Amino acid sequence: MRRFATLVLAAALAGVGLAACGDDDKAAEEIIEQLGGGSVDIDSDDGEIKIQTEDGDLTISEDGGSGSFTVEGEDGEDTVSFGSGAELPEDWPEDVPLPEDAEVQGSYTQTVDDQRTWTISLVVDGDAVEVTEAYRAAIEAAGFTIDSEMSGGSGSEAFASFSASNDDWMVNAITGSEGDQVVMNLMVAPNSAG
Repeated sequence: MRRFATLVLAAALAGVGLAACGDDDKAAEEIIEQLGGGSVDIDSDDGEIKIQTEDGDLTISEDGGSGSFTVEGEDGEDTVSFGSGAELPEDWPEDVPLPEDAEVQGSYTQTVDDQRTWTISLVVDGDAVEVTEAYRAAIEAAGFTIDSEMSGGSGSEAFASFSASNDDWMVNAITGSEGDQVVMNLMVAPNSAG
C-alpha cells in the first residue's frame, strides 16, 4: 500500500509537471516506473496517466486545463481530487453536515477492509476558532457528541480542532487560518464502536 501511495504522489507530481511545461511523456514514465516498479503510460495529449502495478491500477486525469487532477483506483473505490474542480465525494454521508459556505478544495476517499473513509479539505471565510465553533454547533445539532477538542493561537496563527461521533460516524475537524480564510480538513470514518 505504501508503494501505491508513492506512485500516486509521483504520478500526480508528474501530471502537474506535464501540465506546466508539456515535458516529454517517456521521461516522466521512466521516473515513475523507477519509483514504484510498475508499468506507466502517460498520454499528455489526452491528459491521462495510467499506472499498472501488482498492488493495483490507477488513472490520473487532468480536468480540462482547470489545474485540477483526479486520481482513481482500478475499482473506482479510492479517489483523490484536488484543485479548482474538486468536489464533495458523491457518496459523502448525508448525515454529516458541512460548514456553511464552505468551498471544497480537495477530497480523498478510500475503502479498506470494506470500511469507507472520506477526507475533504475546505476553505471558509472567517476566523479559525469562530468557524470551528459554528461547525461544532452544527454537528451537535445533527446528533453528534463532541469527544475531544482543542484550540490555540490567534489571528493568522489560530487553529482549532475537535473529534465527534454518533452511532454511525466518527468525525475529525481540523482548522487553521490562512489570511482571511480558514482551511478546514474533515475526516469521516465509520464508528466501529457504535
